Amino acid sequence: MDAILTREILEDRWNRFLVCSEAAIRSHPELFREIKRHLENVFSRSIDVSEYYPLAKKLSEMLRELGRHHEESIFAYFGTHLDPQQSGDPRYFRAMCLDLIQQIQQIERWRMQGRSLRRIK
Repeated sequence: MDAILTREILEDRWNRFLVCSEAAIRSHPELFREIKRHLENVFSRSIDVSEYYPLAKKLSEMLRELGRHHEESIFAYFGTHLDPQQSGDPRYFRAMCLDLIQQIQQIERWRMQGRSLRRIK
C-alpha cells in the first residue's frame, strides 16, 4: 500500500518542483522566453487542426529541452504531456497550455517573493 500523502510531503514536492523549474529557467532563459511566446501564440488566435501537430511538437521539444537536466521541473512533465507522439491529445491542447501558463505564473510569483528587489514605475 502506498504511503499517505501529507501536506508536508506535498509542500516538499512542490518546493522541489519550484527550485528545479527555476534552475531550468536560469540555465536557458532565451528558451524560456521562446516557450512563453509560443504559448501566447496558442491563445492569440484560432489554431487549425493542421497546425496542431507541428505546434505541439515544437512546444514539447522546447519544454523537454528546458527540463532535460532538471527532471523534477514542470517543464519535463509538460514536455511529455503536450507531445502528440506520447500522451498529447488535441482535445486537451489548449487546456494543457493554459495549465502550463498558470504554472509559469506561479513560478514567476515564487521567484519574485524570494527577491528583495522591487520594480519601480
